[in-house]
Amino acid sequence: MRYVTSVERIGIQKGMEKGMEKGMEKGVEKGMESQRRMLLRQVRRQFGETVAEQSAPVLEQIQQLLVLEDLGEALFDCRDEQAWLARINAAARAQTDHPPPSSEMSL
Repeated sequence: MRYVTSVERIGIQKGMEKGMEKGMEKGVEKGMESQRRMLLRQVRRQFGETVAEQSAPVLEQIQQLLVLEDLGEALFDCRDEQAWLARINAAARAQTDHPPPSSEMSL
């Protein structure tokens, strides 16, 4: 068995940490994609295809999982499509006006 120097060990550790970080980022991205798809399915069922098509680009602007989850609950409170569209547009605007720190992008 070959001797591994401390420099190599540090390099291996950093590589593993970077790989874990990228894996977690990918997982969060997939979670957000899944949440968006679910929201669009619910919107389509509640308000129809046209409103779902209008909602899709707005939901793509939202980069916080918690905001998407909150919108999932808010959908039940919206009595009509105008209320829903106003709600998601407000959420998207709030995010662009006050973007979260990079460490909170996925939360």
